[in-house]
Amino acid sequence: MDPHELGEYALSRFPEKLRLGEFKFLDSTRMFLQTRNEIVSTFNINRKVGFGIRVLKNGAWGFAASNTLTKEAVEKAISQAIKGAEAAQRRNPNFDLTDEPVSEVTVANDVKTDPFEVPKQELSEYFINAAKVARDFSEIKFANGIYTAQKDRMVFYSNEGNKIDQTITWNGGFMTLIARGNNDTQVRKYPDDEFKTMGWEHMLSLDIANNISSVAKELIQLLDAPMMKPGKSTIILDSSQVGLQLHESCGHPAELDRALGYEAAYAGTSFLRPELLKQEFMYGNKLVTIHADATIPGGLGSFFFDHEGVPAKNIPLVKEGRFVGYLSSRETAAYLGLEHSGAAMRSISFEHIPLVRMTNIMLQPGDWEFDEMIQETKEGYYFVTNRSWSIDDIRLNFQFGCEVGYKIEKGEIVGLVKNPTYTGITPEFWGSVSAVAKEKYSKVLGTPFCGKGEPGQAMYTGHGGPPTRFENVRVGVIEDQG
Repeated sequence: MDPHELGEYALSRFPEKLRLGEFKFLDSTRMFLQTRNEIVSTFNINRKVGFGIRVLKNGAWGFAASNTLTKEAVEKAISQAIKGAEAAQRRNPNFDLTDEPVSEVTVANDVKTDPFEVPKQELSEYFINAAKVARDFSEIKFANGIYTAQKDRMVFYSNEGNKIDQTITWNGGFMTLIARGNNDTQVRKYPDDEFKTMGWEHMLSLDIANNISSVAKELIQLLDAPMMKPGKSTIILDSSQVGLQLHESCGHPAELDRALGYEAAYAGTSFLRPELLKQEFMYGNKLVTIHADATIPGGLGSFFFDHEGVPAKNIPLVKEGRFVGYLSSRETAAYLGLEHSGAAMRSISFEHIPLVRMTNIMLQPGDWEFDEMIQETKEGYYFVTNRSWSIDDIRLNFQFGCEVGYKIEKGEIVGLVKNPTYTGITPEFWGSVSAVAKEKYSKVLGTPFCGKGEPGQAMYTGHGGPPTRFENVRVGVIEDQG
């Protein structure tokens, strides 16, 4: 049955005195391709179609879902959701929702070539051809490809007046090269977290086969590269590592449900407690401005409406070092006395309730040329591509490893170091920023598998920014990750 007909029917069946009634149809299709050298090892397409009913009654939520697209199923789900709300205990005495604009619209992101219309052979050959180039080097033992694409169509109706039909399509992929030699094994990924809300044209623009050779050559050089010496140093992080650092040490702790103690699964709670907003807490120094921006064209965390029907927004989280905002929902924003939601509520399927999720967590650009950042570094390292990470359950203390480090001496890159690592405490680390590159060096990257919730939800989220320099950072904390 047409989801709009079901949405209209749901509106007719919600009780008049219900504080909020929502019908959300979600048709989610995901493709996953994995290649191992010149062989396709995995290829599957999974689709989930159904609807969820969420209600707010007497200060409590109720939720029910079904994959049966009938009026009878809608009526049953409404009844179950209302019973759930009636049985639930109110979470706090000040529970309310922000007032948000009502929309009636059909929208979709720009897609030139639908990934789901590209033949499997073309998808496979894209990565197999790149693997053949990399495997021309005898030290490269494995050249493995990963590609994933997803299309989500959401039809959202609410008793407040929303009637939204939104389709978001995204895709991306990379090659992982594994080299062996000199009694060592090293790994490089190319490209870095290049997932976009675009079509197959995005992968064609990356042209992995014509770029993988230089990555393979550098990987082979890593086999003979020295380890970095433990100590404290100036470091420059590339866009991909800046993005993941933001994701883990700013994005997750700025999720307001975590900060309020409503959520702790997977990524723990948050050191960014609400009282810090009033205290003008310094997350970093004046060079650090961070936004959660769901409006960036092509960003993996971009959309038109979140799953409460709130239009996408650009929300400042940190302004010139000062902590100023959260990723929020209508409920959590109202609890803090904010006028509007941060439009950050999303769920991965029809059968899951929406959670506060990251959009695109972006470090705003500075005024440095990248070459100037290198030239004005007397001694230090340039770290590229994440390899490992560890962070405590309030997102305060962290440790990261990267795939490659470039040694800087007297303003020049003089060689490679293997298995580079660094560690820090979040406010101290962002307080040590000494240079942020210009906008032309900034990248919007992301991950399709950000975990949160129980039962778990793997959501697609964005992050990134320009290369950034940090001072007096502890490095080389693990001598060998390999």
